[in-house]
Amino acid sequence: MKYLNSTLIFSMQSLQWYGTYISRNPGMTIDNANKYVGVARLRQHRIRGNSCSIPIIMRTEECNPEYSSSPEYEDFSEAWMNDTFSDKFARLDHIWDYTKALQAGTLAYEGNLCFLRYNPIK
Repeated sequence: MKYLNSTLIFSMQSLQWYGTYISRNPGMTIDNANKYVGVARLRQHRIRGNSCSIPIIMRTEECNPEYSSSPEYEDFSEAWMNDTFSDKFARLDHIWDYTKALQAGTLAYEGNLCFLRYNPIK
């Protein structure tokens, strides 16, 4: 949450670049190295860690189950605590409201990230 409010939003909505130079080019990130077209959308999918079982031979440091595409309407901060952070960007509150992908005109993409560590059994 702190990263979103103090870093991401500033870098996505920057008008001032170096010194007093004002950027008149909307959609440029703070470093003027990237341009986004349209509206930037952030979707968060969270799962509870270590909530599934794995055979011992395949065990790694953690196990995370698949997430559900059902919306959750609670505010969560880090470690699943209720969010108590005072939002200094209240004018942007509506952009974080849950919107179904079809309504937002976006496509859902589910990807997988896997790591395989070589650990020979001795």
